[in-house]
Amino acid sequence: MPSDLQVSNIKDLTGSNTGLSIASDGQVTIAQNNPTLTLGSNATFPTKVTDRTDFYQLFVSSSDPVRYGNYLATSQRANNGTAETTIVVPTGYSSVANAYLWLIAEFTGNSNVQIQWTCGSNDQAQGTHTQAFTSLSSGSASVTNDYLKRLDILNIGSTHWEDTIVEGDAMGMRFKHVTGDNVRFLGVSITWRF
Repeated sequence: MPSDLQVSNIKDLTGSNTGLSIASDGQVTIAQNNPTLTLGSNATFPTKVTDRTDFYQLFVSSSDPVRYGNYLATSQRANNGTAETTIVVPTGYSSVANAYLWLIAEFTGNSNVQIQWTCGSNDQAQGTHTQAFTSLSSGSASVTNDYLKRLDILNIGSTHWEDTIVEGDAMGMRFKHVTGDNVRFLGVSITWRF
């Protein structure tokens, strides 16, 4: 028959405390100066400790970033105006938890933004993997004048960039604002999961 072994402290051969105690709820405490712990392969950590969000500023070719309020932004982008950024995929990542394009609209109405990208690894062509301009998942997003807008950039087009990349890849992303009213592109935020 099974039985319980209940202890409040574990002592060494001389009767001294070992620094290991077990509480009534089963919690194990190791109270030692600078203990060495070895975790087995089944050890897991909360996701919040293993996610990292990086922000990639967007730029307009041959144009300096400008201040818009307290934000560093691109110049006005309308009528197929584009902005670009370069991303290097971090070593050790396992997946992309989320990814967004950030912009500020200078009008109220519907905004159509498209994404285009190319990527490759060291000693590969810069366009080893590509996606032509494709509307973001929402196609047309409702925006409000002088408001921030965050647009999801995952699962876009026939080839999803997040499924194509590997650690160490360099990726160029370009965004195009198709409609005639102005937006200011801020950048891209990507949360990498490790």
